[in-house]
Amino acid sequence: MQHIPLNPPGPESDEKLEHIVATAGMPVFVSINNHTVLTNPQLEAMVGYTSEELRALPTLEMFHPDERDMVAGRAISFYEGSTVFPAHATRFMARSGEVLSVQVIGWPTYWRGKPAFLNYVRDETKERKLENELQIAMRLQSIGTLAGGVAHDFNNILMVIQGTVSLLLEDLDPAHRHYNDLKTIEAQVESGSSLTRQLLGYARQKQHRLEVADLTGLVDNTAETFARTRKDIHLQRVDHDDVYFAYIDKGSIEQVLLNLLINAGDAMPQGGNLYVRLYEARGAEIKHCKNPYEAFICMEVSDTGEGISEAILARVFDPFFTTKEMGRGTGLGLSSAYGIVKSHSGYIEVESMPGKGATFKVFLPKTDRAATSICHSEATKVVVGNEGILLVDDEEALVMIGQRMMERLGYRVFTARSGEEALEVFKLHQDQIDLVLMDMIMPGMSGGETSRKLKAINDRVLVVLASGYTKESQEDELAELECAGFIQKPYTMSALSEQLRNTLESARQPNLIVTSPWEETDPAPLHKRVLH
Repeated sequence: MQHIPLNPPGPESDEKLEHIVATAGMPVFVSINNHTVLTNPQLEAMVGYTSEELRALPTLEMFHPDERDMVAGRAISFYEGSTVFPAHATRFMARSGEVLSVQVIGWPTYWRGKPAFLNYVRDETKERKLENELQIAMRLQSIGTLAGGVAHDFNNILMVIQGTVSLLLEDLDPAHRHYNDLKTIEAQVESGSSLTRQLLGYARQKQHRLEVADLTGLVDNTAETFARTRKDIHLQRVDHDDVYFAYIDKGSIEQVLLNLLINAGDAMPQGGNLYVRLYEARGAEIKHCKNPYEAFICMEVSDTGEGISEAILARVFDPFFTTKEMGRGTGLGLSSAYGIVKSHSGYIEVESMPGKGATFKVFLPKTDRAATSICHSEATKVVVGNEGILLVDDEEALVMIGQRMMERLGYRVFTARSGEEALEVFKLHQDQIDLVLMDMIMPGMSGGETSRKLKAINDRVLVVLASGYTKESQEDELAELECAGFIQKPYTMSALSEQLRNTLESARQPNLIVTSPWEETDPAPLHKRVLH
């Protein structure tokens, strides 16, 4: 099909074309041989250039670099007499650096006697962004489900290690040459458990486990870990003499700092200097803090990278906003950092100029209390008993190690490897079973369903549920089940002994009002009570 010109050449047609461009109501431009000759205010607002600037730029400069060969090829086809350009998807580069998703349809015309293109532009950036966000959200949901499953299974593995270590520690005198080695393994198990909590944090909300923590040590360890991954970056700690404490979820704040360090590293692809500083600040130094006298600890990360333009600076904490190429980032790093800091009643600010690097400041409320710690005597302290316990878990290794731990504590242990088997064992020996410790996640009949059926047999049965998932992630189910307690894997001998003893003792004190963590006001019936 040959060209059907929009208007024949001549002064009248030029005036008509100017009128069409000016009144189009959508972004429009006219181009001749890679030269923009007419634009309208809608186009100028969309790309951020004035009409004079657009006329001075080659038309192809308005397109994303990856699109220019395609656009140039279409232009050549047009001038060689092929058909009218159909609507096609492409990308523009705004002056701010933002990539715009657009649809462009070109019509042949004339301008001042020369063959030209009248280009209508439809901005689809918001629609494409919403589509991408939906796709990312769906991927994140899948990743979250996977992360939760991995974390649960990993905690089961850690439980076997932790249980074995606990048994060995009970047999050894602290002066034994292997005692400290076992304590090191125990500490690494806790580190692994902390990692799974972070994984679960991606899968679910409400994962914070707040404690008084040494923020100085946390910053040093996280920065040192990052430094090993980027040998081309010179990382420096500034003003490091004081030790600061904050009431935080350590895993979440580690994630915030790591996100800031990675972000700074991405701004220095060829290497550079990275400065990490920790210091005390007051509310008066924070833009949006209403109490000028409130004390904070500032965690500051500065880089000597490319810097951030003013337009992008206003959006750095927006979810899914990223300047990285497709596939290199989700735009969630800084937004998740923002959310975590806000959930800690803190503030996060950024300062930057193009070519001058960037500085991110995280302000966390200061606490004067010393970091919580457990000494050897507390860590190995156990409370014994002689009651009957039914241990239910589908993992044979967990049943074996759990049975050994509880028998070491003095309990008589019955075991079952499924919900169905647990019901049969309970029916036969319920007069000898004082408490049921059961895994929540089991194939076939789950721990929750088994708990309901146990209560149908004896509504006063004490059920303590165990899981590799966190208690916070299962609050609704735990509240509905009205169980007597919850213990998260991996747990130590002392934690197990305390949970068993508290639950059993609470059942023996009918006049003692004890509330569960998911019922803060109403007195719990006897079979609901758990002593803290």
